[in-house]
Amino acid sequence: MTAEPREGIETRSNVDRGKALRCNAQETRPQRIPKFTASAWGSLRVPTGWSLRELAERTGINAGELSRIERGRSCPTPDQARRILAAYGEAE
Repeated sequence: MTAEPREGIETRSNVDRGKALRCNAQETRPQRIPKFTASAWGSLRVPTGWSLRELAERTGINAGELSRIERGRSCPTPDQARRILAAYGEAE
């Protein structure tokens, strides 16, 4: 006994291959990915003129992690926040 797809629900077997649905999703439209806005951390580096690599050297935090923090994709740990703020305190 095979189950017939219910009307209005798309599964892998009855979705055009060109559509961007995930695996066996039971939605009629693709899921939307939320947009992230830049955080205040990114605005701190601009006046210093430092690159991410320079800030990474001064803080000991990976440049990729700093980038994620500045773009608001990741929150810094308390230790990371202290190291970042200490680096900017030394710049003044």
